[in-house]
Amino acid sequence: MTRTAHLFLIILILAVALLPVSAMAEAGTTELRIVRYASDNRTVLDETTVDYLWMKANLPVYGDGRTHYFHEGPVLEEYWENAHPGEEYDPWDPAEDVQGSVLQKGDLGAVMGTGVTDLCALIGGAEEGDRIAVTCRDGWRKTFPYEYIYRPDPRQGPLVICWFNGDEAPGEKQGVGYPDTTYLSGMRMAFFADTSSNPWGWHIFGNNDMRECWDEEYWNYGAQYPSAVGVSGKWVSEIGIFTDRLPPVPVAEFETNVTSGRLPLAVAFNDTSTANPRTWTWNFGDGSSSAEKNPVHVYTTAGDYTVTLTVSNVAGTASVIRAGAVTVENAVVPTADFAANATSGEAPLAVAFTDASDGKPAEWEWDFGDGEGATGPAPVHVYSSPGTYTVALTATNHKGSDTITKTGAITVDVPVPAPPIASFSTDVRAGDAPFEAAFTDTSQKFPTAWAWDFGDGASSEEPNPVHIYSSPGVYTVALTVTNDLGSDMVTRPQFIAATENGKAILFRGTVPLGEGTFSVKAPSGQAYTPNKRTPMGALDAVAEMRGFTYVIGDKKYSESRLLFLDGVGEYLLEKSTGKTWVCFHNGELLDDYGRPSTDAFNRRPVADGDTVLFWYGDYFIYSTGKMEPRGGGVCLDNTLAIVEMTIASEPAAGGATAAQAGAASTSAPAPESPPGVWLPILAIGLFLVLRRV
Repeated sequence: MTRTAHLFLIILILAVALLPVSAMAEAGTTELRIVRYASDNRTVLDETTVDYLWMKANLPVYGDGRTHYFHEGPVLEEYWENAHPGEEYDPWDPAEDVQGSVLQKGDLGAVMGTGVTDLCALIGGAEEGDRIAVTCRDGWRKTFPYEYIYRPDPRQGPLVICWFNGDEAPGEKQGVGYPDTTYLSGMRMAFFADTSSNPWGWHIFGNNDMRECWDEEYWNYGAQYPSAVGVSGKWVSEIGIFTDRLPPVPVAEFETNVTSGRLPLAVAFNDTSTANPRTWTWNFGDGSSSAEKNPVHVYTTAGDYTVTLTVSNVAGTASVIRAGAVTVENAVVPTADFAANATSGEAPLAVAFTDASDGKPAEWEWDFGDGEGATGPAPVHVYSSPGTYTVALTATNHKGSDTITKTGAITVDVPVPAPPIASFSTDVRAGDAPFEAAFTDTSQKFPTAWAWDFGDGASSEEPNPVHIYSSPGVYTVALTVTNDLGSDMVTRPQFIAATENGKAILFRGTVPLGEGTFSVKAPSGQAYTPNKRTPMGALDAVAEMRGFTYVIGDKKYSESRLLFLDGVGEYLLEKSTGKTWVCFHNGELLDDYGRPSTDAFNRRPVADGDTVLFWYGDYFIYSTGKMEPRGGGVCLDNTLAIVEMTIASEPAAGGATAAQAGAASTSAPAPESPPGVWLPILAIGLFLVLRRV
């Protein structure tokens, strides 16, 4: 090997070794589920799962790995002006000649893939009147009528699930190769449009193509802009055929957690019927019934009981009758027994006792042997002094009582001197303000001094203080304990929630905002630099000031430059349940998932004195890929958590009155260029130079 070649090999090895691991972590989907649903949109009539290698080997392949396919993105005013100076703005771009709106993330790459009709054929194909839905692993879904997929206009072209990209598209980092290597956005759906509608002879599914080929209800928008690229879902995981076929008539069946026991006997019933019943009628055999799917019933009389379950769906009704499903025996006098999680240790020793008595006691009387006692089935007792202790338990029900005594059950040793180990507990962690919380020091190694920080500006030096939270908020609690040998501190973020009419007030106060931009990173790994004087900037300032996390969504950024708030602290977007965040600026609702967005919280400018309000609530019902408003929609009654801010240039006197939420801000510096991008280029460049030499 020549010296030049040897040097080139070393450089390449270094380049590969330094490739960022995160690139592999963002690999695309590799398997596809094809499934046919009944008219209830739940019952599976037929399904199969294939991976892209099988698809490549067994089904017709679309694309050649060299030809690029495009979806047109939003035609922004500046793009239009560049292509049509002085002409009246038309966001639909009928001539399909606004190149900026095509290349800005609309270039889907030199893709190859499998047609959706060929995939549907694996389970018998779709029929006239069916709907075909493409679902991605992040929950995104787009549903199309039968004719759009099976009889596509040439301007639209066939719908293809792409599993290969021949080269990197310029508009958006997608990767090349296959989904399990570097094709980061595979498998990705694309319409293989013809070349008839644009001056360059490109395969573009344009915004005007979408308008001409589809009914208005299927048009896609990014904010107020038509955007065909918004229907190119990535990370495709399922092709669903939604039919009008009735599901099969259900077959009723159930199971129970117990089949026998002594009075009183609580039995948990679990429906295991087939074909997705919609209604349930239980007859427990003792004159009681229920319409719940999985009820729990308590039998109070001894006997053998026949249980009947009747279920129904849109196709019909079925029943199952199980004689002697539950046998209930009469109560007996308990036989007392107990267990402990520890039998020895240094003082102070906390021991958790657990009742293990037979005969279903209803009352418990504990004697811990040190002059202390307790009631209840599972007490925790702290032994403060060294010694050996005898523990007794008396278990009682309406039939009688029994006592067990265990001599020398617990041995408490003399503690070895050491700095304290901080810990604490409380009797309650949530309630409508004002509410009272009793804190208990559970620290080890005998602290002699205590310093409590309740998170609302109040403190205490008592070992077991009682504190009243008078204002709504989410509070972080800290305890520092000290003895002659040292100190220790424990902090519990978001430990206390003082609610307001059942709503968590995560922050309420004045927020000072400076000028300029800040950096934030989305879960996708992409970093953004919004302006500080926006609702998003205000939220970031609060996060830094009060130490809570937030999460942004950037799924629509490529087409509209809009970001969304997907989470604050533990209150995260739950798309499947319809729970989401919304933003108000001076009382105006900026964005929600039920309609196209306006400025959104990363673009609307704010001024001193403005109010910015974020609500998290159960506002929508997620169905067939859409967020439909729940009863009442975006309203205070449906709200679960609130962040309320007033914008100011300087901090208010005494600081903001704010709910503390703990943890660090989500803000992050903009990432540097990853080594995986520039090292291979450097290696190739150096090789060419050396070759020249």
